[in-house]
Amino acid sequence: MNDHDEGNQDHLRKIIGAFNTGMLVTQLPNDSSRGRPMAIAKHGLASESRQDIDGLKANVLYFVTNRNAPKVSEIIADSRAVVTLQDSSHFVSLTGTVSVSEEKGLVARLWSAPLKIWFPSGQEDPNICVLTFSPHSAEYWDNGGTKGLDFLFDAVTAYVKGEKIKTGGADSNGRVRL
Repeated sequence: MNDHDEGNQDHLRKIIGAFNTGMLVTQLPNDSSRGRPMAIAKHGLASESRQDIDGLKANVLYFVTNRNAPKVSEIIADSRAVVTLQDSSHFVSLTGTVSVSEEKGLVARLWSAPLKIWFPSGQEDPNICVLTFSPHSAEYWDNGGTKGLDFLFDAVTAYVKGEKIKTGGADSNGRVRL
């Protein structure tokens, strides 16, 4: 596994760019946590420029939600959060903080037609707000492409030999400070 290098940041950005939903996990007052799927409104983390663009911050994920949803009060009470992303060959865990904004200009920059099913009044809905997730660290596992074939070969070999599979090759797993 590789730690904290710029190549890993670029690879992480590439992986994240392919996702349009994630699991947002917030903290509860009783020291437990609650996760729920959320559509990602914008991928600041997927930007290769690493610069703020059109008033949107680089290195963040944006989610649009209802300000009366329980997750909003959970975030106000404790901003620590985790976002996880997963498909059949890519896995990402992001750790950071999340904030709540009702700023109409930000809502306008993030607005897209699919949000209308949640907010029929459009971007002027009085209950719409934006969650801005700012990760400070991440870890990814990438078994895509030939890495997936390598994993399959290693799994079959371990099975046939009756051994435990060796995982976490340097190019399939990485930790990143953001």
